[in-house]
Amino acid sequence: MPKKVQTPYREYEAELDRQIREQDFKPVYLVCGEQDFLRTQNVRKLQAAILGDGDAMNSTLLKGPDIRASQVIEMAETLPFFAERRVITLEDTDFLKKAGEEPEKLCEFLTEMPKTTHLIFEEIAPNATYKLYKAIAKNGYVMRCDTPDERQLREWTAGLFSRDGLRIANSTLNLFLEYAGTDMLAIRSEEEKLSSYCLGQEEVRPEDIRAVCTPVLKDRIFDMISAIAEGKRDQALMIYMDLVKLQTPPQVILSLMLRQYRQLLQVQELLVRMGEKEAAAELKINPWVLSNKLRPLLRGYPPGLLEKYVEACMQADFDYKNGKISPELAVEKLIVLCSGIPGRADRKV
Repeated sequence: MPKKVQTPYREYEAELDRQIREQDFKPVYLVCGEQDFLRTQNVRKLQAAILGDGDAMNSTLLKGPDIRASQVIEMAETLPFFAERRVITLEDTDFLKKAGEEPEKLCEFLTEMPKTTHLIFEEIAPNATYKLYKAIAKNGYVMRCDTPDERQLREWTAGLFSRDGLRIANSTLNLFLEYAGTDMLAIRSEEEKLSSYCLGQEEVRPEDIRAVCTPVLKDRIFDMISAIAEGKRDQALMIYMDLVKLQTPPQVILSLMLRQYRQLLQVQELLVRMGEKEAAAELKINPWVLSNKLRPLLRGYPPGLLEKYVEACMQADFDYKNGKISPELAVEKLIVLCSGIPGRADRKV
């Protein structure tokens, strides 16, 4: 059976831009994929376009696994306040992760939803086999925000430097991406840091990158998660402080922590019903990485604990975005919270 060709991100982006330009808004959207930067950017673009000049009170965010279909339906049936449209954004809910009565209720509601209301689901990895996913694809628009191919990622990264008035040679760009990896949020963070360092220069030099950039940020985050799993709280906090000294925004650290815990949870769940090679293929990661890095790390996490840590990361993200806590304190509290005695199922979360 021929392998399905993945639609390039640019095609998704072009279609969304067309809908916005022509005011051809769909009743429901699903913005999903592995790139936090692209998901956030497109959700915000959609919200702004749909609301237009409408008051911010017509925009509602519902986040987390505890959101019920009845809440969504009640809000969706409320008319917008002195505006044409209402936007409800659903972030990291269980509607596209678990089957059951709740997503079924939303499936039925999509066909009778008021024309004044638009739903935007934001998820990293929704289950495309579920009825709700198919209903969104049929009645609305599914936009995937996965990592662009190498050429597009290089063009985008070089464009960031260009907008900051800096040239970067191909060989220097290669070095920069070796340090920054492929996460676009991390690339943006490292680029801003490097551009500030190069203020007054016309071109980025290799020695500039070596002076200020953090070697593949996600690897340092993995080291921090490993220390947490082993109950080495001081070591985990030390790694975090090293990242802070290198001017890594705590928002980026929190985002990568959430992604790492989600990946570990996915690996843990998949290994219950399939082998390592099959699980690696399902998650699109290197089998060696799964076997030699991720699986050994799972020994520190009894069943159910990783799910609680994912929820703790989501709560920390929600709290700082809503001004309840600073992002720095959100990360520090999360590290302390998760770095209890290794292998203990009774850790308080």
